[in-house]
Amino acid sequence: MYNAKFFRREAASWFVAAIIVLMFGYMLYAFAIVIRSNGIASSEAAGWIQAIGSVAAIFAAIWISSDQMRQQVAKEARARMENELAFLQSIQVEFEIAVVNTRADFGKCMRELNEGEPILSIYPVAESPFKIFDAQISNLSFVRDPALKTKIVRGYLNAMSLVQTIRMNNLLVEKYEPVSHQCSDGDVSTAISIQERSMRRGLVDYAEQLKIQYLAVDSEMNSLIAEISIHVTRI
Repeated sequence: MYNAKFFRREAASWFVAAIIVLMFGYMLYAFAIVIRSNGIASSEAAGWIQAIGSVAAIFAAIWISSDQMRQQVAKEARARMENELAFLQSIQVEFEIAVVNTRADFGKCMRELNEGEPILSIYPVAESPFKIFDAQISNLSFVRDPALKTKIVRGYLNAMSLVQTIRMNNLLVEKYEPVSHQCSDGDVSTAISIQERSMRRGLVDYAEQLKIQYLAVDSEMNSLIAEISIHVTRI
């Protein structure tokens, strides 16, 4: 891949080379006149031979320099594509595992959750659900497609938002459980009973929001994984 800086340097090199070629042609023409007038063994002919050799050497140096730069740019482009491929493949696997694991447990709860029901189970969430992505986030710069890069960031942030929402629901359940146990034992004050009903309504509302959020993130992550897979095959 040719960047702008390389293109400018390449164009400048070939512009100078074109001038040298014109000069070389003129010098050959002049050399031919000198030979015809004074002969090949004359001092004038020797001077022209030296001058022509110098011009040829300059032209060769420009060509070699341009070729080396092209090779360097090609090498950097290959390295960038290899880094991009490695990054995308690693996060693709991590995202796929996260989706599958979430569907098997929490996702099943979401699909079976009826309207008006709270989520009363606690679902443990890893401290760092996306360790690979977190460790390689700087490699996001290797992704050349800006649209895909944006989708990866947005998908990650939405997934992490879902994780925080699940954690919050876990905390609400932990607070609700002792109050619920008190009510189930009977002989509780009106204040405790009111508190239990209020907390349960809050859990119901939270469950509805959580279900909507989960289904949206699940769909988004599926689309993102598919797009990453297509992009990987094109690298």
